[in-house]
Amino acid sequence: MKKQEQREQTDKVIFKEYIKLLKNDDKPTIIKLCSNAKINRETFYRHFETKQNFERMFVKYVFLKYNQISEDKNFLFNIRCYIEIIKQYKNIMVKLLNSPDIREEILNEIKIRLNDKALDESKKAKHIFLIGGINSIIYAYINDEITSENLIGVLELYLK
Repeated sequence: MKKQEQREQTDKVIFKEYIKLLKNDDKPTIIKLCSNAKINRETFYRHFETKQNFERMFVKYVFLKYNQISEDKNFLFNIRCYIEIIKQYKNIMVKLLNSPDIREEILNEIKIRLNDKALDESKKAKHIFLIGGINSIIYAYINDEITSENLIGVLELYLK
């Protein structure tokens, strides 16, 4: 196995273990993560340098999984994929979205996924506006202010 492939494989193992820890633990530590992934801390820091960099890479990993599904799809389809990520990983997303750095990284990933270079300026402005509203309604959902049914209902109403 080439070094790059081995590195990617190790990263996947670490990300999967991180998901397991987030489901069961409010604040997983690097020590717990390394123990569960059966790697030493030096390997972790060689791959990610800092915990913040790891969290950014984790967000990219989650979105990459869903990007494989939604590649070359329209804005509405991508929004629905984003909602599915939120619903599937609600407990994890609550923890991640409470970190300002990670919240910003998630917003950047959403903008990248939804930014269609072929759009004219007015449609691009509409998409940016919708992204802000979508994120607000999702924050209400993850903070249990609205149900998933209401989340989907509101999004269906405005995204037609």
